[in-house]
Amino acid sequence: MGGHSQRTLIKIVTWADDLSAPAEIARVAGNPALEPLLSVFRTRSRRHQIFTLPEGPEIKRVSDAGHREIAGAIAQRDPVAAAAAASAHIAHSEKWVRHLLELERD
Repeated sequence: MGGHSQRTLIKIVTWADDLSAPAEIARVAGNPALEPLLSVFRTRSRRHQIFTLPEGPEIKRVSDAGHREIAGAIAQRDPVAAAAAASAHIAHSEKWVRHLLELERD
């Protein structure tokens, strides 16, 4: 996974609550294809202002926990755990975006 030092990977775990965490995780994981995809997700979440909703604090808490789980798996150099954590995080995010789109239609 990118060949970065343990110190760099641990720093990412501490940044997991930061909005830049997904981009930093993609960089350290050595997957340049992720950054444009993550940019699309960030743009959509900003457009819907997900964290300003009444459910926003809980969505952010779960999202931050997902970032920490992904970063922790990368720090442990466990690509299977990182992929599983990323899949769970994306599924959770998709659930909320779909919910917001349904609210907009109603």
